[in-house]
Amino acid sequence: MESLTTLMIFLFCLAGIACAVVLAGAIWCRRVILSINRRINELNGRIREMEDRAGTVCESTDTQVRSLTSDQLSARFERADKMPASDVSAKYRHVARLACSGLGAAELSEILDVSLMEADQMLLLARLTGKTA
Repeated sequence: MESLTTLMIFLFCLAGIACAVVLAGAIWCRRVILSINRRINELNGRIREMEDRAGTVCESTDTQVRSLTSDQLSARFERADKMPASDVSAKYRHVARLACSGLGAAELSEILDVSLMEADQMLLLARLTGKTA
């Protein structure tokens, strides 16, 4: 009988230790999850700030581009066409700004006097480099 009582006490102690380990693990997991959530919230805040800044840049570019006439835009692109090969990226930055302002491939094709396919490719390149929304 005494050995049965000792065995029961041992099993209860073992169960208590197991519960304590599970509780400690749950507390640790909760802390990790809270830490991850704080980091996610911080990164989401940074993303929102970057989106706001990008929106502001696009809005100001949009206002500038919308005030230009088709002839003025064509003149800008003619100057860009005459740039040396090392300055070609400036032309694509300008295409990116125009695309950011809402101009599509058809308008760029007309302004640049290039095929619709080439204008579409320029827009795609601008998007891939992250210069448009």
